[in-house]
Amino acid sequence: MPRLIAALGLLCLLASTALADQPLRVAVEDHYPPYSYADEAGRMAGFNVDIAHALARAMGRECVIVALPWNELLPGLAHGQHDAIVACMAVKPDRLEFADFTNYYLRSKTGFIGRAGMDHDTSPEALRGWTLVSQEDTAQLAYLRETYGAVAVVEGHPSMEEAFLAVARGRADLCLTPLLAGLEFLKGEAGKGCDIIGPALTNEQFAHAPAHIAVRKGDTGLRDQLNQGLRTIRANGDFAAISRRYFPFSVY
Repeated sequence: MPRLIAALGLLCLLASTALADQPLRVAVEDHYPPYSYADEAGRMAGFNVDIAHALARAMGRECVIVALPWNELLPGLAHGQHDAIVACMAVKPDRLEFADFTNYYLRSKTGFIGRAGMDHDTSPEALRGWTLVSQEDTAQLAYLRETYGAVAVVEGHPSMEEAFLAVARGRADLCLTPLLAGLEFLKGEAGKGCDIIGPALTNEQFAHAPAHIAVRKGDTGLRDQLNQGLRTIRANGDFAAISRRYFPFSVY
């Protein structure tokens, strides 16, 4: 029995060593500033990209970033194209069929963006007949459909950037978005002429679901390693330093 236990321990050690030798393949959304975007040199940058690299360092692994459209992130994970997703993803029942999730790493309030100077009531009755947009397969779009679907036109777009542009170009009236992403859009050239409309949704109106890292269903080993990595980068100051590069306030 002692020999069997020793052999099993050696196998676990060898497996851990082999895993550490493999790069950590992390998928991010291909264009979702300030979380993930291609910089002037064509390299992926942004808050989520930096968090992925910091986690890989904490785990002693190389990080390989895989940039994909939002609707390809979970299918790619299920088919083994990448190991984890760092893309501001909330935990939803349908996603739990395909993925397990770490502890949260990010929180953001949700609110509307529209044309500047539009000081407008955002209640359902006040927005009757308006066109409201958000990104497909998000909690924000689900909220729009549930709250405004009976009185307004609700449309989903492949990315939040495209939803922002629909408002900026006059094809939609308001976009419901995580405000951290909205602030980044407003700082850019495309966001000129737009602004935050009304107050952020309250917790009673909208459950501000925190963002988690997704791993393949059943991969509890990687999930636990990433949770330890999150604890490490919060303790050693890496998380705070990355946050300060992109946001003027705490996002945890």
